[in-house]
Amino acid sequence: MEAEMTLSFLSRAAARYHLPVIDLLAALTTTGHLANIKGQLRPDSEVHLNAEARARVALLCRVAPSVLEHALPAWTCQEPRGRQGTGPGGRLLHGEEAVAAWGPACPACTAARTARTVPARRYLAPEQRVCPRHRYWLLSLPGTGGLPVHLASCPEVVEAHHRHRRLLRRNQAAAQAFAIAQAVTGRWWEQNWPRQERIWPLRLHAVRPAGTDPRWWKAAARDLVTYPDTVALAGLLASTRAQQQITRDTHGHVPYRLGDLPWLLEEVARRLERPWLAEHLRDVTHGPLFAWAHTLARTAGAGTPAAQRALWKIPAPHRPRPLYELLPASRSQLPSSPTTHLRGYGRRTEQAFEQGLAHARSYHLQHGHLIVPIGALHEGHPLGIWLSNQRARHVRMPERQFTALAALDPYWNAPWNQQWQRPWHQASQHTRTHGPLDAAAGFPGVGISLGEWLYEQCTRHQVLHPQQRRLLADLGIDTRAAQTARPPRRGHSERFQRGLDHAAAYAAHHGQLATISKSTLHDGFPLGTWLARLRNRHSSRPPVPADRVQALTAIDPWWNPPWHLYWQRHYYRARTAVTGQTLNPTNGFDDLDDARIAAWLRRQCRDYQHLHPQQKDLLAGLGLTPDAVHTAQHDLRLRTPPDRIRHRAAGGALMGHRPDQRVYFETALTHARAYAAQHGHLAVPRDTLHDGFPLGRWLASQRNRANIRARRNLPASPHTTELTAIAPWWNPPWKTEWQRNYHRALDYIHAGKPFDPAHRIPHPNTAIGSWINRARRRYHHLHPDQQHLLTTLGIHPSTYQRSANRPPEHAR
Repeated sequence: MEAEMTLSFLSRAAARYHLPVIDLLAALTTTGHLANIKGQLRPDSEVHLNAEARARVALLCRVAPSVLEHALPAWTCQEPRGRQGTGPGGRLLHGEEAVAAWGPACPACTAARTARTVPARRYLAPEQRVCPRHRYWLLSLPGTGGLPVHLASCPEVVEAHHRHRRLLRRNQAAAQAFAIAQAVTGRWWEQNWPRQERIWPLRLHAVRPAGTDPRWWKAAARDLVTYPDTVALAGLLASTRAQQQITRDTHGHVPYRLGDLPWLLEEVARRLERPWLAEHLRDVTHGPLFAWAHTLARTAGAGTPAAQRALWKIPAPHRPRPLYELLPASRSQLPSSPTTHLRGYGRRTEQAFEQGLAHARSYHLQHGHLIVPIGALHEGHPLGIWLSNQRARHVRMPERQFTALAALDPYWNAPWNQQWQRPWHQASQHTRTHGPLDAAAGFPGVGISLGEWLYEQCTRHQVLHPQQRRLLADLGIDTRAAQTARPPRRGHSERFQRGLDHAAAYAAHHGQLATISKSTLHDGFPLGTWLARLRNRHSSRPPVPADRVQALTAIDPWWNPPWHLYWQRHYYRARTAVTGQTLNPTNGFDDLDDARIAAWLRRQCRDYQHLHPQQKDLLAGLGLTPDAVHTAQHDLRLRTPPDRIRHRAAGGALMGHRPDQRVYFETALTHARAYAAQHGHLAVPRDTLHDGFPLGRWLASQRNRANIRARRNLPASPHTTELTAIAPWWNPPWKTEWQRNYHRALDYIHAGKPFDPAHRIPHPNTAIGSWINRARRRYHHLHPDQQHLLTTLGIHPSTYQRSANRPPEHAR
């Protein structure tokens, strides 16, 4: 019999000789008058035999080994060693995890093929559970030889079998989709059935064999009763058109709940013939169906092998529970209560989760939410990192763990930026105290930052996540209110004073403002962005009023130095390192504890003649006076090989502004011309080497010199003309990374590859496609010259979609 289990075949052979199968196994594996077989024989067991035992079976049955290997899938899968270690031997296995999916063979088919009534067992795929000719469901039961269930009173199962076979022939992903659908229907089966459910109870009663306990049968018949619904759901999940429609339904967002995918819910309800199911599933935020839809939206329907593997992968907690966990040891017992065993998760993982959950409860009790910064510690526990890890695996979490976190904060794993929740909680607290917000009046009564944030949400209302719009509606900001919203009426002086207060507080703690980067937040205030605007690095912006400059200078005289902030940050670090010490220039400052600062001080000595006079004054305050610099330079020359001295002397300035450095400048230009000829641009990363020459560092210094001269309203250096002749955009007013991406896209087009930005080609999941998509969305906020360059790629205002209401953003 095809795909028969080896032990089933031996049982039928033993029956021909009127022997128990255990006696036949003992005879086949006897070595030294002892049975050479391991394991215990059970009704659901399988046996693996080694080569010597298989030869005895072939001789006994008078069947060629090749025929047995073709008919018995487990015939040669293992070479077990028996109890004796040598000779013919075998091993008995049992249980659903040790043996592949199996079931009883159809009794009518077995009798017709063997002319005997001895039952048989076969390895069965999901589409082989039904015998359409004799209308049997071949039910596998742990601890038994299986149970054939007659389907005369349930013809829809046979019809579903025909649809299942058709689906497998027509769709390559049908088998994987069926596994996902089986996990979904299995999860629904284990939950409390809604009162509207009528199909499953009727079907369960119709196929129940006489004399079986109803509650035992409900646990055993799960796969049988849900089979028609599983096939219908698998057809939907495997459909390419359905996947495309679901992807369009997301509008570029990852769903927060299944209600964000109305077409999917309506189609599931229609195919399963349950009109109430769409409303029942609307608020589901976890489980196998949500995990599948979440993965589909996150991959945006990409057809790459990695995306397909992720789409059809079933996380361990979502897999259907095996029957041996649901059924009691005997039919006379009632089904035991569900165990607390978490599939795929060990005891240590569970203990670590309970520890993190306890800290999350404590944090929520204090703050009312779980929006914890990733680096934050709570009571000594790295709660921020822990929550970040939980968010990364939220679709793969066991339901009990997910429910525990969702009970604290339903938006602990929101599919948008977690920082969005913090001002929303502030606004929610304001509405509970003062009533709904008045968007048309400019949000009176709220703080400066919160009012600006609320107005920004109104301008971006159409592109927000649907759940974000629902949360804003709870504050009184619906679609109509967002359209009539006005910016908060706050004077510039009031805004500046608030930023100045944060800057003063930061300087009081750190002693300076140089370490503030663009992403720095201070008590929730975007201090880095605020200070970057005032530093006015671009000449196109209006100058900062003198009184504001004076106020910032009173806090930190070097809040906006005429040199790069990196230098100022290193200076402050050096000032801390040399506090209480006297610099010793005769040993290259090697006695300092901070080796990086020692190297920085040596670099200042080498480039001392090119430093700004005020930089020299600051270094003198550290003890690096001109005499000390001279001593250090002499020591460095003694310790540095002559060839490196020449390279550093030429590379100290690397500017090409002095006649004695013209030779080096010409060498650098030669490398720049060669690089531009090869790559078409000079948007070179800082660490780029070209034939051993530090071209990236040299170009960065040229850009820095040119920008400093522009800020001081000095005429451009004549040497910049030579660089402009090589590459017009060698020093663009935007980031060089944007320029590199532009040239990558240009090379992509010149290579003749498919390119259509309006139809997302190349796909946004690729590096070039992602950059094109960002450039297309931010088109109207880019520099005019950037827009002109994008026009050469075919990206123009007509391709600008969905982002018209977004606030200005800096192009990457």
